[in-house]
Amino acid sequence: MKRTVPANVKGCKKDFCAELLKRLVISHRSWKNYRTVGKLRGLIVDSTASSDNQDTGGKLLSPGIASRAYQKLGSLLVRRTCLWRDIQRFASWVESDAVVLAGQAHESRILVELGHDGLGGLMRIGAKKYSDLLDDYQLLWDFLRSLGIRCIELDSRLERNQVVDIMVLLYSYRRRLARRHDGRNPRGIVGHLLGENGLHTACTCVSIKGETLVITYTYCTLAFSRLMRWFEQKHRNFHDHRALFHAAPRYAVLVGAIAIGPSIIYSYMHGSWHQITISAPVALLLAGLVYVFFMVAGSVEYDNEEKDYQLTKAYREVKTYAEQIKADLLRAQVIQRKFLPDLTNGQLSERINWAVSFDPVEEVGGDYYDVQALDENKIAILFSDVSGHGMAAAFVTGILKTTFASWIDSKMTLPEFVSVLNSTLCRLIPAGNFAAVFVAVYDCSTGELSYVNGGHNPQPWRIPAAEQDVISVITGGGTLLMGIDRDIDIKPARLDLGAEDIILFVSDGIVENRNVEAELYGTDRLEDFLEANRGRKVKELVEAIVSESQTFSKDAKQGDDRTILALQIKN
Repeated sequence: MKRTVPANVKGCKKDFCAELLKRLVISHRSWKNYRTVGKLRGLIVDSTASSDNQDTGGKLLSPGIASRAYQKLGSLLVRRTCLWRDIQRFASWVESDAVVLAGQAHESRILVELGHDGLGGLMRIGAKKYSDLLDDYQLLWDFLRSLGIRCIELDSRLERNQVVDIMVLLYSYRRRLARRHDGRNPRGIVGHLLGENGLHTACTCVSIKGETLVITYTYCTLAFSRLMRWFEQKHRNFHDHRALFHAAPRYAVLVGAIAIGPSIIYSYMHGSWHQITISAPVALLLAGLVYVFFMVAGSVEYDNEEKDYQLTKAYREVKTYAEQIKADLLRAQVIQRKFLPDLTNGQLSERINWAVSFDPVEEVGGDYYDVQALDENKIAILFSDVSGHGMAAAFVTGILKTTFASWIDSKMTLPEFVSVLNSTLCRLIPAGNFAAVFVAVYDCSTGELSYVNGGHNPQPWRIPAAEQDVISVITGGGTLLMGIDRDIDIKPARLDLGAEDIILFVSDGIVENRNVEAELYGTDRLEDFLEANRGRKVKELVEAIVSESQTFSKDAKQGDDRTILALQIKN
Protein backbone atom coordinates (compact mmCIF):
# COMPACT_ATOMS: atom_id res chain seq x y z
CA MET A 1 0.00 0.00 0.00
CA LYS A 2 1.35 3.35 -1.02
CA ARG A 3 1.91 5.73 1.84
CA THR A 4 0.81 9.32 1.41
CA VAL A 5 2.76 12.17 2.89
CA PRO A 6 1.04 15.42 3.81
CA ALA A 7 1.94 18.38 1.62
CA ASN A 8 3.32 20.41 4.51
CA VAL A 9 5.63 17.54 5.53
CA LYS A 10 6.83 17.20 1.93
CA GLY A 11 7.64 20.90 1.93
CA CYS A 12 9.53 20.56 5.21
CA LYS A 13 11.56 17.66 3.88
CA LYS A 14 12.30 19.52 0.67
CA ASP A 15 13.38 22.69 2.49
CA PHE A 16 15.53 20.68 4.91
CA CYS A 17 17.28 18.79 2.11
CA ALA A 18 17.87 22.00 0.17
CA GLU A 19 19.31 23.72 3.20
CA LEU A 20 21.53 20.75 4.00
CA LEU A 21 22.82 20.58 0.42
CA LYS A 22 23.47 24.33 0.43
CA ARG A 23 25.53 24.14 3.65
CA LEU A 24 27.54 21.19 2.34
CA VAL A 25 28.43 23.12 -0.81
CA ILE A 26 29.39 26.22 1.20
CA SER A 27 31.46 24.13 3.61
CA HIS A 28 33.25 22.42 0.73
CA ARG A 29 34.05 25.74 -0.95
CA SER A 30 35.17 27.29 2.33
CA TRP A 31 37.48 24.36 3.01
CA LYS A 32 39.00 24.65 -0.47
CA ASN A 33 39.60 28.35 0.04
CA TYR A 34 40.96 27.68 3.52
CA ARG A 35 43.41 25.20 2.12
CA THR A 36 44.29 27.42 -0.85
CA VAL A 37 45.44 30.40 1.26
CA GLY A 38 47.76 28.14 3.22
CA LYS A 39 45.84 27.73 6.47
CA LEU A 40 47.06 24.16 6.80
CA ARG A 41 50.57 25.50 7.32
CA GLY A 42 49.73 26.16 10.92
CA LEU A 43 47.47 29.18 10.95
CA ILE A 44 44.56 27.26 12.43
CA VAL A 45 43.44 28.46 15.84
CA ASP A 46 41.08 27.02 18.37
CA SER A 47 37.37 26.79 17.58
CA THR A 48 36.72 29.68 19.98
CA ALA A 49 38.04 32.08 17.35
CA SER A 50 35.56 34.15 15.42
CA SER A 51 35.88 35.24 11.81
CA ASP A 52 37.04 38.76 12.62
CA ASN A 53 39.93 37.63 14.78
CA GLN A 54 38.25 38.59 18.01
CA ASP A 55 37.79 36.38 21.02
CA THR A 56 34.45 35.00 22.10
CA GLY A 57 33.16 36.27 25.41
CA GLY A 58 36.51 37.79 26.37
CA LYS A 59 38.26 34.41 26.32
CA LEU A 60 41.91 34.45 25.34
CA LEU A 61 42.61 32.67 22.07
CA SER A 62 45.22 29.91 21.91
CA PRO A 63 47.06 28.31 18.98
CA GLY A 64 45.51 25.15 17.59
CA ILE A 65 47.22 21.82 17.00
CA ALA A 66 48.39 22.74 13.50
CA SER A 67 49.70 26.10 14.75
CA ARG A 68 51.71 24.42 17.47
CA ALA A 69 53.13 22.00 14.92
CA TYR A 70 54.07 24.94 12.72
CA GLN A 71 55.83 26.57 15.66
CA LYS A 72 57.74 23.33 16.29
CA LEU A 73 58.93 23.51 12.69
CA GLY A 74 59.91 27.15 13.23
CA SER A 75 61.83 26.12 16.35
CA LEU A 76 63.80 23.55 14.36
CA LEU A 77 64.59 26.15 11.70
CA VAL A 78 65.67 28.92 14.07
CA ARG A 79 67.99 26.52 15.91
CA ARG A 80 70.06 26.32 12.74
CA THR A 81 70.61 30.11 12.67
CA CYS A 82 72.87 32.43 14.64
CA LEU A 83 69.73 34.11 16.00
CA TRP A 84 69.04 31.12 18.27
CA ARG A 85 72.03 31.93 20.47
CA ASP A 86 70.86 35.52 21.00
CA ILE A 87 67.32 34.33 21.82
CA GLN A 88 68.57 31.92 24.47
CA ARG A 89 70.96 34.43 25.99
CA PHE A 90 68.34 37.17 26.06
CA ALA A 91 65.76 34.85 27.67
CA SER A 92 68.29 33.80 30.32
CA TRP A 93 69.16 37.44 30.97
CA VAL A 94 65.48 38.35 31.42
CA GLU A 95 64.97 35.65 34.06
CA SER A 96 68.28 36.03 35.90
CA ASP A 97 68.93 39.79 35.76
CA ALA A 98 66.02 41.91 34.55
CA VAL A 99 63.41 40.18 36.72
CA VAL A 100 65.67 40.53 39.77
CA LEU A 101 66.15 44.26 39.15
CA ALA A 102 62.39 44.70 38.72
CA GLY A 103 61.77 42.88 42.00
CA GLN A 104 64.25 45.10 43.83
CA ALA A 105 62.51 48.19 42.41
CA HIS A 106 59.05 46.76 43.22
CA GLU A 107 58.01 47.17 39.59
CA SER A 108 55.86 44.73 37.61
CA ARG A 109 56.90 45.82 34.11
CA ILE A 110 60.22 45.82 32.26
CA LEU A 111 60.53 48.08 29.23
CA VAL A 112 63.20 47.37 26.61
CA GLU A 113 63.62 50.04 23.94
CA LEU A 114 65.53 48.95 20.84
CA GLY A 115 68.18 51.33 19.59
CA HIS A 116 68.57 52.53 16.05
CA ASP A 117 70.23 50.37 13.44
CA GLY A 118 73.56 49.15 14.72
CA LEU A 119 72.89 50.29 18.31
CA GLY A 120 71.99 48.30 21.40
CA GLY A 121 68.86 48.52 23.47
CA LEU A 122 67.88 50.49 26.58
CA MET A 123 66.08 48.91 29.51
CA ARG A 124 63.80 50.91 31.76
CA ILE A 125 62.37 49.70 35.08
CA GLY A 126 60.09 52.34 36.53
CA ALA A 127 61.91 55.66 36.15
CA LYS A 128 65.41 54.15 36.20
CA LYS A 129 67.35 53.54 32.99
CA TYR A 130 69.87 50.79 32.28
CA SER A 131 71.70 51.68 29.08
CA ASP A 132 74.70 49.34 29.14
CA LEU A 133 73.09 45.91 29.56
CA LEU A 134 71.67 45.18 26.11
CA ASP A 135 74.56 45.67 23.70
CA ASP A 136 75.17 41.94 23.10
CA TYR A 137 71.95 40.99 21.31
CA GLN A 138 72.34 42.75 17.98
CA LEU A 139 71.00 39.83 15.92
CA LEU A 140 67.84 39.70 18.03
CA TRP A 141 67.36 43.48 17.81
CA ASP A 142 67.83 43.39 14.03
CA PHE A 143 65.28 40.58 13.77
CA LEU A 144 62.68 42.44 15.86
CA ARG A 145 63.26 45.68 13.96
CA SER A 146 62.64 43.79 10.72
CA LEU A 147 59.17 42.98 12.10
CA GLY A 148 58.49 46.65 12.88
CA ILE A 149 59.01 46.19 16.64
CA ARG A 150 60.87 49.00 18.41
CA CYS A 151 59.95 48.31 22.03
CA ILE A 152 59.35 45.24 24.23
CA GLU A 153 57.19 45.43 27.36
CA LEU A 154 57.84 42.42 29.59
CA ASP A 155 56.07 41.13 32.68
CA SER A 156 58.40 40.75 35.67
CA ARG A 157 57.05 37.21 36.27
CA LEU A 158 58.22 35.82 32.95
CA GLU A 159 60.47 32.77 32.81
CA ARG A 160 63.19 31.87 30.35
CA ASN A 161 61.23 29.21 28.44
CA GLN A 162 58.30 31.59 27.94
CA VAL A 163 60.50 34.25 26.33
CA VAL A 164 62.07 31.60 24.07
CA ASP A 165 58.67 30.25 22.99
CA ILE A 166 57.42 33.74 22.09
CA MET A 167 60.52 34.58 20.07
CA VAL A 168 60.13 31.26 18.21
CA LEU A 169 56.48 32.17 17.55
CA LEU A 170 57.54 35.49 16.03
CA TYR A 171 60.18 33.76 13.93
CA SER A 172 57.64 31.22 12.66
CA TYR A 173 55.34 33.97 11.37
CA ARG A 174 58.02 36.53 10.54
CA ARG A 175 57.00 36.88 6.90
CA ARG A 176 53.35 37.62 7.64
CA LEU A 177 54.30 39.98 10.49
CA ALA A 178 56.70 41.88 8.25
CA ARG A 179 53.89 42.30 5.66
CA ARG A 180 51.25 43.46 8.11
CA HIS A 181 51.38 47.04 6.79
CA ASP A 182 50.55 46.09 3.20
CA GLY A 183 46.89 47.03 3.64
CA ARG A 184 45.52 43.54 4.11
CA ASN A 185 43.57 42.45 7.15
CA PRO A 186 45.73 39.76 8.79
CA ARG A 187 43.94 36.66 10.00
CA GLY A 188 44.75 33.60 12.06
CA ILE A 189 47.61 33.75 14.53
CA VAL A 190 48.96 37.05 13.17
CA GLY A 191 45.48 38.57 13.36
CA HIS A 192 45.23 37.67 17.03
CA LEU A 193 48.74 38.97 17.75
CA LEU A 194 47.77 42.32 16.25
CA GLY A 195 44.27 42.29 17.78
CA GLU A 196 43.15 44.09 20.88
CA ASN A 197 43.12 41.01 23.14
CA GLY A 198 46.28 39.34 21.87
CA LEU A 199 47.16 35.65 21.73
CA HIS A 200 47.37 33.25 24.66
CA THR A 201 50.42 30.99 24.41
CA ALA A 202 53.03 29.54 26.80
CA CYS A 203 51.04 30.86 29.81
CA THR A 204 51.40 34.42 28.48
CA CYS A 205 49.27 36.93 26.62
CA VAL A 206 51.22 38.25 23.63
CA SER A 207 50.19 41.23 21.54
CA ILE A 208 51.80 43.70 19.16
CA LYS A 209 50.45 47.21 19.71
CA GLY A 210 51.90 49.54 17.13
CA GLU A 211 55.66 49.14 17.47
CA THR A 212 55.50 47.60 20.97
CA LEU A 213 55.60 43.88 21.72
CA VAL A 214 53.68 43.33 24.97
CA ILE A 215 54.21 40.05 26.85
CA THR A 216 52.08 39.57 29.97
CA TYR A 217 52.23 36.57 32.27
CA THR A 218 48.89 34.78 32.64
CA TYR A 219 47.79 31.87 34.77
CA CYS A 220 46.82 28.82 32.73
CA THR A 221 45.03 25.72 33.97
CA LEU A 222 47.13 22.60 33.52
CA ALA A 223 45.79 19.29 32.23
CA PHE A 224 46.37 17.68 35.63
CA SER A 225 44.32 20.43 37.28
CA ARG A 226 41.42 19.76 34.90
CA LEU A 227 41.73 16.03 35.61
CA MET A 228 41.55 16.71 39.34
CA ARG A 229 38.42 18.81 38.88
CA TRP A 230 36.80 16.03 36.88
CA PHE A 231 37.78 13.53 39.55
CA GLU A 232 36.31 15.67 42.33
CA GLN A 233 33.08 16.00 40.40
CA LYS A 234 32.89 12.21 40.14
CA HIS A 235 33.23 11.93 43.93
CA ARG A 236 30.76 14.52 45.14
CA ASN A 237 30.72 13.12 48.66
CA PHE A 238 34.31 14.30 49.14
CA HIS A 239 35.49 17.65 47.79
CA ASP A 240 39.00 17.48 49.26
CA HIS A 241 41.90 15.09 49.78
CA ARG A 242 39.54 12.46 51.18
CA ALA A 243 38.29 11.73 47.64
CA LEU A 244 41.75 10.54 46.65
CA PHE A 245 42.24 8.50 49.82
CA HIS A 246 38.77 7.01 49.40
CA ALA A 247 39.37 6.12 45.73
CA ALA A 248 42.89 4.67 46.17
CA PRO A 249 41.87 1.03 46.99
CA ARG A 250 39.00 1.05 44.49
CA TYR A 251 41.10 2.18 41.55
CA ALA A 252 43.95 -0.12 42.60
CA VAL A 253 41.60 -3.12 42.53
CA LEU A 254 40.10 -1.95 39.22
CA VAL A 255 43.49 -1.59 37.55
CA GLY A 256 44.64 -4.93 38.97
CA ALA A 257 41.49 -6.64 37.68
CA ILE A 258 41.92 -5.08 34.23
CA ALA A 259 45.54 -6.20 34.14
CA ILE A 260 44.90 -9.82 35.18
CA GLY A 261 41.48 -10.21 33.54
CA PRO A 262 42.70 -11.15 30.04
CA SER A 263 45.07 -13.73 31.53
CA ILE A 264 42.23 -15.39 33.47
CA ILE A 265 40.07 -15.54 30.35
CA TYR A 266 42.93 -16.91 28.27
CA SER A 267 43.82 -19.53 30.88
CA TYR A 268 40.20 -20.58 31.31
CA MET A 269 39.71 -21.01 27.56
CA HIS A 270 42.93 -22.97 27.00
CA GLY A 271 43.12 -24.78 30.30
CA SER A 272 46.59 -23.44 31.04
CA TRP A 273 47.08 -21.50 34.22
CA HIS A 274 50.74 -20.65 33.73
CA GLN A 275 49.77 -17.28 32.21
CA ILE A 276 48.16 -16.27 35.49
CA THR A 277 51.36 -16.92 37.45
CA ILE A 278 53.15 -14.45 35.17
CA SER A 279 50.49 -11.76 34.96
CA ALA A 280 49.46 -11.86 38.64
CA PRO A 281 52.66 -10.18 39.91
CA VAL A 282 52.40 -7.58 37.13
CA ALA A 283 48.76 -6.89 38.04
CA LEU A 284 49.70 -6.67 41.71
CA LEU A 285 52.52 -4.26 40.89
CA LEU A 286 50.23 -2.06 38.79
CA ALA A 287 47.60 -2.09 41.53
CA GLY A 288 50.23 -1.10 44.07
CA LEU A 289 51.51 1.71 41.85
CA VAL A 290 47.98 3.03 41.36
CA TYR A 291 47.35 2.85 45.09
CA VAL A 292 50.59 4.67 45.88
CA PHE A 293 49.86 7.28 43.20
CA PHE A 294 46.44 8.09 44.64
CA MET A 295 47.81 8.18 48.18
CA VAL A 296 50.67 10.48 47.17
CA ALA A 297 48.29 12.73 45.21
CA GLY A 298 45.97 12.77 48.23
CA SER A 299 48.87 13.70 50.52
CA VAL A 300 49.90 16.52 48.20
CA GLU A 301 46.31 17.71 48.02
CA TYR A 302 46.07 17.53 51.83
CA ASP A 303 49.24 19.64 52.18
CA ASN A 304 47.94 22.14 49.61
CA GLU A 305 44.65 22.42 51.46
CA GLU A 306 46.49 23.11 54.70
CA LYS A 307 48.69 25.70 53.00
CA ASP A 308 45.63 27.25 51.37
CA TYR A 309 43.93 27.45 54.77
CA GLN A 310 46.97 29.06 56.39
CA LEU A 311 47.39 31.49 53.48
CA THR A 312 43.71 32.41 53.55
CA LYS A 313 43.88 32.95 57.28
CA ALA A 314 47.04 35.05 56.98
CA TYR A 315 45.52 37.01 54.09
CA ARG A 316 42.44 37.84 56.12
CA GLU A 317 44.59 38.97 59.04
CA VAL A 318 46.83 41.08 56.80
CA LYS A 319 43.79 42.53 55.03
CA THR A 320 42.19 43.46 58.35
CA TYR A 321 45.47 44.94 59.56
CA ALA A 322 45.92 46.87 56.31
CA GLU A 323 42.38 48.24 56.55
CA GLN A 324 43.07 49.38 60.10
CA ILE A 325 46.32 51.05 59.01
CA LYS A 326 44.52 52.70 56.10
CA ALA A 327 41.84 54.04 58.43
CA ASP A 328 44.50 55.27 60.88
CA LEU A 329 46.40 56.97 58.05
CA LEU A 330 43.25 58.72 56.87
CA ARG A 331 42.61 59.96 60.40
CA ALA A 332 46.26 61.02 60.67
CA GLN A 333 45.89 62.83 57.36
CA VAL A 334 42.99 64.86 58.75
CA ILE A 335 44.97 65.65 61.91
CA GLN A 336 48.11 66.69 60.02
CA ARG A 337 46.18 68.97 57.70
CA LYS A 338 44.68 70.61 60.80
CA PHE A 339 48.26 71.30 61.90
CA LEU A 340 48.69 73.50 58.84
CA PRO A 341 47.52 77.10 59.17
CA ASP A 342 44.57 78.36 57.18
CA LEU A 343 46.03 81.17 55.10
CA THR A 344 42.87 82.08 53.16
CA ASN A 345 42.45 84.82 55.74
CA GLY A 346 46.06 84.51 56.86
CA GLN A 347 48.14 86.26 59.43
CA LEU A 348 48.44 89.99 58.74
CA SER A 349 46.48 89.42 55.53
CA GLU A 350 45.96 93.16 55.19
CA ARG A 351 49.73 93.48 54.59
CA ILE A 352 50.74 90.11 53.08
CA ASN A 353 49.24 87.86 50.41
CA TRP A 354 49.77 84.14 51.00
CA ALA A 355 49.66 81.10 48.71
CA VAL A 356 50.38 77.44 49.57
CA SER A 357 50.34 73.96 48.08
CA PHE A 358 50.72 70.74 50.10
CA ASP A 359 50.97 67.43 48.24
CA PRO A 360 52.43 64.53 50.31
CA VAL A 361 53.52 61.37 48.52
CA GLU A 362 51.48 59.31 51.02
CA GLU A 363 48.46 60.08 53.18
CA VAL A 364 50.73 61.98 55.57
CA GLY A 365 54.11 63.52 54.88
CA GLY A 366 57.24 65.04 56.32
CA ASP A 367 56.87 68.52 54.84
CA TYR A 368 55.49 71.17 57.16
CA TYR A 369 54.95 74.92 57.26
CA ASP A 370 53.47 77.24 59.84
CA VAL A 371 52.78 80.97 60.14
CA GLN A 372 51.87 82.82 63.33
CA ALA A 373 51.77 86.49 64.34
CA LEU A 374 54.20 87.46 67.12
CA ASP A 375 52.63 90.88 67.56
CA GLU A 376 50.74 93.41 65.48
CA ASN A 377 53.72 93.99 63.17
CA LYS A 378 55.82 90.82 63.28
CA ILE A 379 55.02 87.42 61.90
CA ALA A 380 56.93 84.15 62.44
CA ILE A 381 57.39 81.74 59.50
CA LEU A 382 58.49 78.09 59.67
CA PHE A 383 59.14 75.93 56.60
CA SER A 384 60.56 72.45 57.14
CA ASP A 385 61.29 69.14 55.48
CA VAL A 386 61.67 66.10 57.75
CA SER A 387 63.85 63.21 56.60
CA GLY A 388 61.77 60.48 55.00
CA HIS A 389 58.04 60.56 54.55
CA GLY A 390 54.99 58.74 55.82
CA MET A 391 53.86 58.21 59.40
CA ALA A 392 57.31 58.47 61.03
CA ALA A 393 57.97 61.84 59.38
CA ALA A 394 54.46 63.02 60.26
CA PHE A 395 55.17 62.41 63.97
CA VAL A 396 58.18 64.74 63.72
CA THR A 397 56.01 67.44 62.14
CA GLY A 398 53.85 67.19 65.28
CA ILE A 399 56.95 68.02 67.34
CA LEU A 400 57.64 70.99 65.08
CA LYS A 401 54.07 72.19 65.50
CA THR A 402 54.09 72.10 69.31
CA THR A 403 57.55 73.67 69.55
CA PHE A 404 56.56 76.43 67.14
CA ALA A 405 53.42 77.10 69.19
CA SER A 406 55.55 77.39 72.36
CA TRP A 407 57.62 80.10 70.64
CA ILE A 408 54.53 82.20 70.03
CA ASP A 409 53.51 81.95 73.67
CA SER A 410 56.97 82.46 75.22
CA LYS A 411 58.05 85.50 73.18
CA MET A 412 61.51 84.01 72.52
CA THR A 413 63.89 85.63 70.08
CA LEU A 414 64.63 83.96 66.76
CA PRO A 415 68.00 82.46 67.83
CA GLU A 416 66.49 81.22 71.11
CA PHE A 417 63.68 79.46 69.29
CA VAL A 418 66.05 77.78 66.84
CA SER A 419 68.17 76.56 69.77
CA VAL A 420 65.11 75.19 71.60
CA LEU A 421 63.82 73.52 68.42
CA ASN A 422 67.17 71.82 67.80
CA SER A 423 67.42 70.61 71.41
CA THR A 424 63.88 69.25 71.32
CA LEU A 425 64.49 67.31 68.12
CA CYS A 426 67.81 65.93 69.41
CA ARG A 427 66.00 64.69 72.51
CA LEU A 428 62.88 63.20 70.89
CA ILE A 429 63.71 61.85 67.45
CA PRO A 430 65.85 58.71 66.83
CA ALA A 431 69.46 58.95 65.74
CA GLY A 432 69.82 59.31 62.00
CA ASN A 433 66.64 61.36 61.66
CA PHE A 434 66.70 65.11 61.20
CA ALA A 435 64.71 68.11 60.02
CA ALA A 436 65.77 70.76 57.55
CA VAL A 437 64.08 74.01 58.58
CA PHE A 438 63.96 77.63 57.51
CA VAL A 439 62.76 79.96 60.26
CA ALA A 440 62.09 83.64 59.63
CA VAL A 441 60.53 86.69 61.25
CA TYR A 442 59.13 89.43 59.04
CA ASP A 443 58.59 92.91 60.46
CA CYS A 444 55.87 94.68 58.49
CA SER A 445 56.72 98.05 59.98
CA THR A 446 60.32 98.03 58.75
CA GLY A 447 60.13 95.54 55.83
CA GLU A 448 62.98 93.52 57.35
CA LEU A 449 63.14 89.71 57.13
CA SER A 450 65.32 88.02 59.78
CA TYR A 451 65.98 84.35 59.15
CA VAL A 452 67.97 81.24 60.02
CA ASN A 453 68.45 78.40 57.55
CA GLY A 454 68.77 75.13 59.44
CA GLY A 455 70.08 73.09 56.53
CA HIS A 456 67.08 73.57 54.26
CA ASN A 457 67.78 72.99 50.58
CA PRO A 458 66.64 74.36 48.21
CA GLN A 459 67.02 77.79 49.73
CA PRO A 460 64.10 80.23 49.31
CA TRP A 461 63.92 82.61 46.38
CA ARG A 462 63.30 86.33 46.41
CA ILE A 463 61.38 87.56 43.35
CA PRO A 464 61.64 91.38 43.27
CA ALA A 465 58.73 93.38 41.95
CA ALA A 466 61.00 95.49 39.74
CA GLU A 467 61.75 93.64 36.52
CA GLN A 468 65.26 95.09 36.32
CA ASP A 469 66.16 93.32 39.59
CA VAL A 470 67.21 89.69 39.23
CA ILE A 471 65.59 86.77 41.01
CA SER A 472 67.98 85.64 43.74
CA VAL A 473 68.41 82.84 46.25
CA ILE A 474 68.20 83.89 49.89
CA THR A 475 71.60 82.91 51.29
CA GLY A 476 73.20 83.45 54.67
CA GLY A 477 72.01 82.58 58.15
CA GLY A 478 73.03 78.97 57.62
CA THR A 479 73.49 76.39 60.34
CA LEU A 480 73.41 72.61 60.71
CA LEU A 481 70.40 70.41 60.20
CA MET A 482 68.09 70.29 63.19
CA GLY A 483 68.15 67.19 65.43
CA ILE A 484 71.74 66.05 64.83
CA ASP A 485 74.00 68.06 67.15
CA ARG A 486 72.91 69.94 70.26
CA ASP A 487 75.65 72.56 69.89
CA ILE A 488 75.05 74.61 66.76
CA ASP A 489 76.17 78.09 65.79
CA ILE A 490 73.14 80.34 65.21
CA LYS A 491 73.71 83.64 63.42
CA PRO A 492 70.55 85.12 61.88
CA ALA A 493 70.76 86.99 58.59
CA ARG A 494 68.65 89.94 57.47
CA LEU A 495 67.04 91.02 54.23
CA ASP A 496 65.01 94.12 53.32
CA LEU A 497 61.88 93.49 51.27
CA GLY A 498 60.03 95.98 49.12
CA ALA A 499 56.42 96.30 48.07
CA GLU A 500 55.16 93.49 45.79
CA ASP A 501 58.28 91.40 46.45
CA ILE A 502 57.66 87.65 46.66
CA ILE A 503 59.39 85.12 48.93
CA LEU A 504 59.05 81.56 47.64
CA PHE A 505 59.70 78.38 49.65
CA VAL A 506 59.67 74.98 47.95
CA SER A 507 60.53 71.55 49.30
CA ASP A 508 63.07 69.27 47.62
CA GLY A 509 60.20 67.24 46.15
CA ILE A 510 59.73 70.07 43.63
CA VAL A 511 63.32 70.45 42.41
CA GLU A 512 64.12 66.72 42.69
CA ASN A 513 61.03 65.78 40.73
CA ARG A 514 61.75 63.21 37.97
CA ASN A 515 59.89 62.36 34.79
CA VAL A 516 59.48 58.96 33.12
CA GLU A 517 62.88 59.49 31.49
CA ALA A 518 64.42 59.71 35.00
CA GLU A 519 65.38 63.31 34.21
CA LEU A 520 65.72 65.66 37.20
CA TYR A 521 63.73 68.90 37.18
CA GLY A 522 66.43 70.83 39.03
CA THR A 523 66.79 74.32 40.45
CA ASP A 524 68.00 75.83 37.16
CA ARG A 525 64.80 74.81 35.40
CA LEU A 526 62.74 76.24 38.28
CA GLU A 527 64.64 79.54 38.18
CA ASP A 528 64.01 79.82 34.43
CA PHE A 529 60.33 79.13 35.07
CA LEU A 530 60.20 81.81 37.78
CA GLU A 531 61.84 84.31 35.45
CA ALA A 532 59.26 83.55 32.74
CA ASN A 533 56.37 83.95 35.21
CA ARG A 534 57.62 86.70 37.50
CA GLY A 535 54.79 89.07 36.60
CA ARG A 536 52.11 86.84 38.14
CA LYS A 537 50.45 87.33 41.46
CA VAL A 538 51.60 85.03 44.24
CA LYS A 539 48.60 82.69 44.09
CA GLU A 540 48.82 82.38 40.32
CA LEU A 541 52.56 81.72 40.59
CA VAL A 542 52.09 78.83 43.03
CA GLU A 543 49.36 77.31 40.88
CA ALA A 544 51.64 77.57 37.85
CA ILE A 545 54.50 75.82 39.68
CA VAL A 546 52.18 72.98 40.71
CA SER A 547 50.95 72.60 37.13
CA GLU A 548 54.52 72.71 35.81
CA SER A 549 55.61 70.01 38.28
CA GLN A 550 52.74 67.71 37.35
CA THR A 551 53.29 68.24 33.62
CA PHE A 552 56.99 67.49 33.93
CA SER A 553 56.56 64.24 35.89
CA LYS A 554 53.61 63.07 33.73
CA ASP A 555 53.10 59.35 34.39
CA ALA A 556 56.14 58.96 36.65
CA LYS A 557 55.50 57.93 40.24
CA GLN A 558 55.79 60.76 42.77
CA GLY A 559 58.92 60.16 44.83
CA ASP A 560 58.70 62.78 47.58
CA ASP A 561 56.40 65.27 49.26
CA ARG A 562 55.83 68.48 47.29
CA THR A 563 55.14 71.61 49.32
CA ILE A 564 55.15 75.29 48.32
CA LEU A 565 54.74 78.37 50.52
CA ALA A 566 54.85 81.88 49.07
CA LEU A 567 54.20 85.36 50.44
CA GLN A 568 53.91 88.70 48.64
CA ILE A 569 54.28 92.05 50.37
CA LYS A 570 51.35 94.36 49.75
CA ASN A 571 51.75 98.06 49.05
